[in-house]
Amino acid sequence: MNSYCVFKCINKLPSTISNYTANNPVEKIFWGRASIKSASAQYYFTKNSILQHILHQLKYKGKKEIGIYFGRMMVKRSVSRIVLLILMLLYHCHYLLLKKEEEGYNQANVLAEGISSVTKLPILDNCIERITATETQTQKNRIERWQNISGKFKLEGSKK
Repeated sequence: MNSYCVFKCINKLPSTISNYTANNPVEKIFWGRASIKSASAQYYFTKNSILQHILHQLKYKGKKEIGIYFGRMMVKRSVSRIVLLILMLLYHCHYLLLKKEEEGYNQANVLAEGISSVTKLPILDNCIERITATETQTQKNRIERWQNISGKFKLEGSKK
């Protein structure tokens, strides 16, 4: 899948209208788990969809321009004002270095770069500290993912 095809496919993605409504399905995912003001999704995700293939290009094929594009679109389509960009590194530092070398880059950072290019906000990558390693999230469902990371992070400088 070349870059031209990827960007042509992005225009065909099934957009959501969840950005513009209160109590949308994305917000409901966080109810009882995190105190948030609002949440949204730009696109519907289903297995084996065009979106999954595009995200695969970002994550495994090194197509950074996809992450930059999605980051910019997140800002342009958001109804909330973004005030902070905080990266949560998902691996211990020594493992992260191996993982970044293996994959070539950190996809979350690439999305943040796209957001930062529009908002001009700095990317903060040392605010949240991982306190315990977790298993890979790739084969877990939504509930298992929440359980897997629950209690595994703390604010930098806090006691817990």
